[in-house]
Amino acid sequence: MMEVDEGTLAAQVRALQPIDTTHVWARVRASLKTESTARRRPAWFVIGRQHRLLIAVIAAIALTLVGSAGIAVTMMNRPAVVHGIPITGGPPGGVPGHMAYPGHPVKTTVDEAGRLAGFRILTLARVQNATLRSVTYVPPVVLDGHPGPERGGAVTLDYLVDGTDVEIIEALDPNPSAPLDYNQKVPPGSSAALCSKVETIGGNEYVVVRCPEGTAINSVYWKTLDGVDIKLGPMPPSAGGAPGDTPSLPMQVVLTVINNLR
Repeated sequence: MMEVDEGTLAAQVRALQPIDTTHVWARVRASLKTESTARRRPAWFVIGRQHRLLIAVIAAIALTLVGSAGIAVTMMNRPAVVHGIPITGGPPGGVPGHMAYPGHPVKTTVDEAGRLAGFRILTLARVQNATLRSVTYVPPVVLDGHPGPERGGAVTLDYLVDGTDVEIIEALDPNPSAPLDYNQKVPPGSSAALCSKVETIGGNEYVVVRCPEGTAINSVYWKTLDGVDIKLGPMPPSAGGAPGDTPSLPMQVVLTVINNLR
C-alpha cells in the first residue's frame, strides 16, 4: 500500500498519457472472440452482445488507465540537466534591489509560508526520525522602485534527520514545466569534469553536487512535477567552523528525504 496525498495525486494525474485507442479496440476484439464459447454456457451465464461490447470497452479503458498510472507513479520529478557556466566578474555593485515585504526573512508556520510563497510546501511530516525545527519564509528580491509581487519567494525548512542537521529550500520555478537546469560555475577555459551531475535514484533524476573533491555529497537538487525547485543540503557551517570546512550529507539522509518529502 502507498499513501498518496492530494498534491502527489494531482502530479500523477497530470503525468498520465493519453489513452491509445488502438490498444483499447484490440482488447475489445480479443474479448468478442470468446463469444462463441459463451453461447455454449448455461443461459444464466450468457450476456447480451451489446452488454458484452460495453463491458469489454470499459474493461479495456480501465486496464489502459492502470497502465498509464503505473508509468506516472515512477515519474515524480522533472528531468534534470547540468551545465558548466564560466565564472564572470559581473558589474561592480550588482543590480540595486531589495526584498519584498516585509523586507526580511520571517519565521512562520508551514501553512503560512505556503500562502506567502504561493505553493504547497512539501514536508517530512510522516517520518518518525525527522524533526522540523523551524520554517523560514524568504521574500523575493525586487528591483528598487518596483512593487513586490503578492506571492513568491522561497521557504527554508530546518530539519534534524537521522541526527543530521539539514535544510530543505523550496521555491516555485519560473518555468514550471521545463526540465531542471543546474549551472555549475567553472573557471574560464576549464576542461575539468564537473563535480555535479545528474544521478538517477529510484527512477527519478536528481542533480547531485559532490564539490569540490567529487565524492562527498554537498547538496542535491530536483524539480517536482508541480514545478517546485527543491534543494537539500547540510546546515551551513557556523561562524566558528574550521576554514575550508565543507559539510556533507550521508547517503541515508538523502534517501530518507527524497523518498518521504510529500
